[in-house]
Amino acid sequence: MKPLLLLLTFTLAVAAQGDTIGDVRGVLLSLTARQPVRAAYEARRTNSARGRFYDNDFNSVGSAEARVDQEGLTITYSRSLLERARGEKTARLGANKPDAKTPRVGDVSAFRIAELLDYAPSLAAMLERAEVVEERATLFRGQQARVVVLKLEQQRAQGVKEGRVKSNGDQLTLWIGADHLPIAAERNASFTAGILFIKGDGNVKETWSFTRRDDRLIVTRYERTDTSAGMGQTSKGSEVETVTLR
Repeated sequence: MKPLLLLLTFTLAVAAQGDTIGDVRGVLLSLTARQPVRAAYEARRTNSARGRFYDNDFNSVGSAEARVDQEGLTITYSRSLLERARGEKTARLGANKPDAKTPRVGDVSAFRIAELLDYAPSLAAMLERAEVVEERATLFRGQQARVVVLKLEQQRAQGVKEGRVKSNGDQLTLWIGADHLPIAAERNASFTAGILFIKGDGNVKETWSFTRRDDRLIVTRYERTDTSAGMGQTSKGSEVETVTLR
């Protein structure tokens, strides 16, 4: 009887874990994102490449005010930002080049802002290819939550042949509140890419902070860091996006 009891306990634990992700996806898919929302958006991006083939540094800051309603997405740039962008372009065309250490005006993607203001569909799609590895109760930022560790199946990009990109692990950790909505998430992925004898290794770390506003799951902060190395070339990049609700 004891082995049977252990098997039953294990089966119930696995079922409970599956239900948690099912509940999360159910709530995510129920969010219709019809209520209007206003927010300030900022994106800071850096990249540093060093090595055998080239050296390069990139540093940018982009910002905008955004509103989403039934008519769609409206983005407003401040006059000071537009004047700064014009000045940078003039400097690049002229003899006086802009200071490389000063962040340039970065591009702002309307589709990216729209996604951050309605992140439920993207997260639900990610969970479709997730397998639960661990689940437990925890405290997160002073509130009761459940932490679920998931293994993500590798997605192969179109046009990439078998063997050119190999996943060395892709793990997503979710902190889930009592309403079955994520409070935060962290993803760690590593890979090896190569053609013939040319190979390189890379690592990517992403973190999300979420909040609910009416019928929307909104990303208030997103961070990404990535590193890669191979054939005497290294690269390190970072990106921080913040959304401040109005």
